[in-house]
Amino acid sequence: MLKPLSVKAIRISAELAIGTRVVVADKIIVRDLSKIFEGRKTSTAALDHVNLDLKDSEFLCIVGPSGCGKTTFLRIIAGLEEPTEGTLTVHRSGARDRPLNAMVFQEQSLFPWLTVVDNVAFGLEMRGIGRRERYARAQPYIEMV
Repeated sequence: MLKPLSVKAIRISAELAIGTRVVVADKIIVRDLSKIFEGRKTSTAALDHVNLDLKDSEFLCIVGPSGCGKTTFLRIIAGLEEPTEGTLTVHRSGARDRPLNAMVFQEQSLFPWLTVVDNVAFGLEMRGIGRRERYARAQPYIEMV
């Protein structure tokens, strides 16, 4: 049985200089975050009181063996999973019309009923961008591939 994720990750500080001041505000704050999956006969602790402070523009790489809770942690941060206990705060920066965060899944995640261009432009559609502009912005990426 694998030990639940304890975030001992590789951190690279990338301070963002704006004019003459440097911005290093907290972007993500995680306090005592736990996730327990309840089975019929047993419970599995995927996360056990994880704490993390991630600064704006800081790069974080979470490393660990398969099944230790990395994806569960990211799913909670992305709002796709609810923690069992603890708190998560994600501060917005920039435009309010942009998504708060995004997640790239490990497995294939195309919509088989959409065309290639519609799959590529899907995120733009969710942001309310018109079809003509979506297709124009997606086309260079399709050609690149």
